[in-house]
Amino acid sequence: MKLKNEESLFTRIMNHVFLIFGAFLSVGPFVWMFLTSIKTFEETIQIPLKFFPDVPQWQNYAIISEKLNFPRLYLNTILVALFTIVGQILIVTICAYAFDRLRFPGKQVLFVGMLASGNDILVGILLALAALLVLLCGVDKMKLRDFTDSFLKGIADMVPLLTTILMGFAMLNAVESMGFNDFLVSACSEFIAPQFLPMAAFLLVACAAFLAASFWMLIVITFPIFIPLAQTLGINPSIIIAAVMSGVALGSQACIFSDAVFMVASGTGVSNDRQFRAILPYVAIGAGLAAIGYLILGFL
Repeated sequence: MKLKNEESLFTRIMNHVFLIFGAFLSVGPFVWMFLTSIKTFEETIQIPLKFFPDVPQWQNYAIISEKLNFPRLYLNTILVALFTIVGQILIVTICAYAFDRLRFPGKQVLFVGMLASGNDILVGILLALAALLVLLCGVDKMKLRDFTDSFLKGIADMVPLLTTILMGFAMLNAVESMGFNDFLVSACSEFIAPQFLPMAAFLLVACAAFLAASFWMLIVITFPIFIPLAQTLGINPSIIIAAVMSGVALGSQACIFSDAVFMVASGTGVSNDRQFRAILPYVAIGAGLAAIGYLILGFL
């Protein structure tokens, strides 16, 4: 009995030792982060490391509060976290219902793979392809050769899109190297009234997307131009981002030969001209309302 009590006491002591060690590992980084925040810059890079500052620099918090809008940063964080959680709950609920109600070959393997992949989208895509392979080829709905041909054709269809995006980034680097963005911002800030900038950004980007018949490249190129211009003229960059995205969407949908229309036609089998005639009234109404809305936002 005495030996048993001694073993029980030893077990409790070891449990507390491990818990204290784990608590130190968990709290230690936060303590170090706090102590670093009240050090001078020289003390933060000093070798060997200095744990406590000589004189706490409490004014560091006042300086950083003046440089950053912390209420806006916290609000953005809360909104991103909220929408992420809500979206994940909805998606997970749908997946859970499907896994519970549907019966298909390889369901358990796919379920374990989803749990193991976590948030890795590449692993999720590979698992989805493997599930399609089992579902279609495993029950003789499709031959393995046909599945492989469809897979390779899908990759080939995405090559022009990936090439366009790559060229967009290359063009962005070239434009920045030439100083074109700074020149355009300084030139436009002299003759564009700040109140008209949201509507002007919307209409200009829409025309550019319509003429270029592509919107992937414009997203990359126009943001470095209009966002600094908005900051120079004192306009909320969020409004300009919305105006640019709306203009890109308008131009790509209003152009009968744009890549977006071609992608929809390829996926649905609906011809470009028929698709264009069907959506043109809605595009015109949306464009008019959006232009009026951005004009109002510019005066608020």
